Amino acid sequence: MALSRLNEFNDGTALTETKQEGEFDNIYNNALTLISPLTGNLDADGNQIISHVIESATSNPGSELNEGRLFYRSDINQPIFYDGADFTGTAPDVRVLTNQSGGTAAVGAVVVIDSANASSFTTTTTEGNTFLPCVVLESTNNTSKGLVCVGGFVTTLNVTGSTAIRDYLKTSTTGGKAVPTTTFETGVFAIALTTSSTAVSAFIFGPNTVTAIDTTTNLQNLIKNGGMEHWSVGTSSAPDGWTLTGASATVAREGTTFKLGTYSAAVTRAGTDLTLSQDVSGIHPDFQLNYFDSRVVTFGAWVSASVSSTTRLAISDGVGTGTSSFHDGDNTFQFLTVTRTIDSSATDVTPELQINTSNTTSYIDGAILVQGSNSPAFSPHPSDTIVPTIDPQGTPNANQLYKSNFVKGWIEFDGTGTIATNDSFNVSGVVDNGTGLYTISWDRDFSDANYAVAAMSAQDGGDGGNVSIISKAAGTMQINTTGTDANTDVDLDLICLIAIGAH
Repeated sequence: MALSRLNEFNDGTALTETKQEGEFDNIYNNALTLISPLTGNLDADGNQIISHVIESATSNPGSELNEGRLFYRSDINQPIFYDGADFTGTAPDVRVLTNQSGGTAAVGAVVVIDSANASSFTTTTTEGNTFLPCVVLESTNNTSKGLVCVGGFVTTLNVTGSTAIRDYLKTSTTGGKAVPTTTFETGVFAIALTTSSTAVSAFIFGPNTVTAIDTTTNLQNLIKNGGMEHWSVGTSSAPDGWTLTGASATVAREGTTFKLGTYSAAVTRAGTDLTLSQDVSGIHPDFQLNYFDSRVVTFGAWVSASVSSTTRLAISDGVGTGTSSFHDGDNTFQFLTVTRTIDSSATDVTPELQINTSNTTSYIDGAILVQGSNSPAFSPHPSDTIVPTIDPQGTPNANQLYKSNFVKGWIEFDGTGTIATNDSFNVSGVVDNGTGLYTISWDRDFSDANYAVAAMSAQDGGDGGNVSIISKAAGTMQINTTGTDANTDVDLDLICLIAIGAH
C-alpha cells in the first residue's frame, strides 16, 4: 500500500518540527518515503498499517512526535491516522474533539457530539439518539482531546447483543455501545460489516443522522382554505372555514403582505389572547374524528410577525395541545410547524394560529395539516378550486384566479302565481313585482352593479320567452319577462338566471 504524507516536514530527514493538532503545511499524493526514526518500523498486514515505535537514533522517539498526530493517505484515497502508537483504521471524516463524558472513553465507544459544544463529545444512554453519533478512535481521558470518526469505515465499533453482517446500528441504552436493528429507522447511523456481540467493523453514515421514512404519512391537506383565498362572509370576517376567538380580536383579508396566492389573513390581538382555528375532524368522509385516534399529524403554515415570542402554531384535540416555536418577530414569513399525536379520547382536531401577550398584528398563509411527522410545501385542500395563471418562467402570477375572487349566483324558478324556486345558489329571495316583473336579491352582495348576467326562459308547451334586465345593484337586480309572440309582459313558468362578478 503506497502512502503519502499529509503533514510535510521541512527538514526532510527527521521529525523535529513541532506540529499542532489539525495543522497541515500542504497535501501531496506521492508515495511516502519513510524517514527516521520510523524507518523500517512499519508493517502491513493487509488490513491496516501498524507502527512499532522502537529505540532508534533518537533517545526518545516519542518526544520527536511531540504527542501530535501524523496523517497519511493511502493509494486507495482513504486517510490512515496515527494515534502516537499505531496507524489504525481509515475514515473520510475524522475529528479531534474533547471528551466531556466524565470518564475515559475507550476505543470503539459510541458517543455523541455534545449539543451544547460542537467541539466536544459525551456518552449517551438514549437508544436511537439523533444528535450526530460518532465512534472513539483512541482511548481518551475526560477533558482531554481525542480522535473520533463521524463518517466512513472503522475497525472497532462497540456493540451490545448479537450483531450480524449488514445489521443497522443505532445508539444503545448501554453507554458507549451500539445496538443492532434490521429496520432502517430513526437514529440509525452505521451498518455492521462483521458479526459479533461485543465489537464489529462498521461503516458509519455521513455526519448527518438518519431519519426513518415515515410510511404513515398522508400528504393530503386536511385544512380547507389554507391559502386564505376564500372570504365569502366578508373581507373583515374570518376566512371561509376558519373561526376567530378572542375578545376584540379582528381578522381581515390582506392583499399586500402574503406568501402564496393572492391573500393572507391579517390577525390582530387586542387585549386578550386570540386563536384563528379550524376543526378538521369530520370535514371529509374519509377523516372522521375516530380516524385520528392515536395518529400523528403535523400542522405547518407561513407566518409573519413583528413582535417576537407572541405568535405560534398549535394543534388542540380537546385533551391537550401541542405548540410550535414562536415566530422570531422579524417581519418575514417563516414556515412554522407543530406535530402532535392525537389523543384516543380526542373531541376535536383543531390546528390554530395563536397570538399571546402582545397586542400586535400577524399574518398567516399557506396553512397545511397532514397525517405524519413531516409537513410538505403547501398544497390546497381538494375542495379548494384553484385556477392559476403561470408566467413564462413558471411562476404563479400575482393575478391568480381563485374562486374566492368572484361571486356567483344562480336561480331557477316558476314565476307564475306564487313564485316557486326549484334551485338556487347565493340567492336570498325573489319578489313578484307584477306581471313579468321580478326582483332577485343576492345572499352575498357583489362589489358593485358591474356584474354579468345570463338568462333564459320557457313557457308551457315549449313557447319561448324573453328576459331583460330592468336594473342592477350590488345586492339586487330586477328583470322583465315577455312572451315571444306578442312581446307583452307575461309571467313565465321557467326562468333560469346566472350572475358572476367581483366582490
